[in-house]
Amino acid sequence: LGCSDDCTLNVTSCSLDGDRPADGQWSECQDYPDCESDPPDGIIWHCENYLCSFDCQTDNDCGPSPGGTATTECRPLSPEHPEQGARCYLNCSEGKTCPSGMACGSGIYCQSLFE
Repeated sequence: LGCSDDCTLNVTSCSLDGDRPADGQWSECQDYPDCESDPPDGIIWHCENYLCSFDCQTDNDCGPSPGGTATTECRPLSPEHPEQGARCYLNCSEGKTCPSGMACGSGIYCQSLFE
């Protein structure tokens, strides 16, 4: 934790221990290159809600949740235009809990605490 030149908190070097993985899927990111340390073949990484995610076809593509009771979900980027693809998210709606190091943003999807 530090201070930026404009006296705001700088959390870019912060991380939390716990269920949230240190790298790969569901790890923290500022931009998509942060997620590409060692991607499996064919994976296209994205930084969504400051968490690493990737393209998917079904919920099963997203694998298990790293912790909490949130469930993985393959969500279309645009329900009106499914051809635009879908990405993996952790669904925390209906009172489900996010893994440690994450919070339930807007009561729907887990996101990094450092957003």
